Amino acid sequence: MPDVLEAQSNDIMGRIEQIAACGIPRELLILLSSGLFEAGKAAQRAGAPIGKLADWCHECVLAGTTSVEQMISFGMPSETMAELANALADIGRHAKPRGVEEKLAELAFDFVLAGRRAEQVASAVSLSEKWKLQRTAA
Repeated sequence: MPDVLEAQSNDIMGRIEQIAACGIPRELLILLSSGLFEAGKAAQRAGAPIGKLADWCHECVLAGTTSVEQMISFGMPSETMAELANALADIGRHAKPRGVEEKLAELAFDFVLAGRRAEQVASAVSLSEKWKLQRTAA
């Protein structure tokens, strides 16, 4: 694994461990992280504004906001948004009494962006492979 990716991976896992050490169930954090990552990928595929999704996730943790209509209007899958809203609000309720809601909100923001980046890379690799096939066939 390249050094930069390894450092980022270690940083994210370290942040998850810090939040878990404050009493947030680690399993919930990992499941939520996976959902956030997938939401970032879905936003990239749908052409939904990633900044709006990341901000929405951040606010959902801090304020318990669960309104999904605006994100759905941007093209996000309704089922994904409903599940994500409930998961963010639920984990936010665990985080507030422990004073880690801001750390959790920042982690949510970062996972959405990481999902988007992963989808961008996957798309670029797919296009690159198609280009190679076209050149080979010509």
